[in-house]
Amino acid sequence: MQAPNRPEQALEVERRIIPIARRSISTLIQYQGIGDLYCIYAVTQRDGVGFNLAFIPPTVKTPHKKDFDAAYMRELFELGYRMAEAGYSWYTEPPVFVSGDEDASITPR
Repeated sequence: MQAPNRPEQALEVERRIIPIARRSISTLIQYQGIGDLYCIYAVTQRDGVGFNLAFIPPTVKTPHKKDFDAAYMRELFELGYRMAEAGYSWYTEPPVFVSGDEDASITPR
């Protein structure tokens, strides 16, 4: 999972049906994933089991040229591998999406 984008950082969308629909579906999928993350966290809290999360840090600014970009995926895999080798600290709570405190959203617990 990649660190979340904030809606206020959204780019302009061309005022035509296809670009609007494409952007709407993309946003829906992104926020469905965020909702799923919080549901999983709630279940772990209810059931008294651990929650461990890893995601691509927001410092990664590597652009990808298409939806399925093998070179981009390899680069992300290598980053994750290096982070794990260095002793990656798991996040034991979901990132904070609502507070606006960007530091709180990327600090492992």
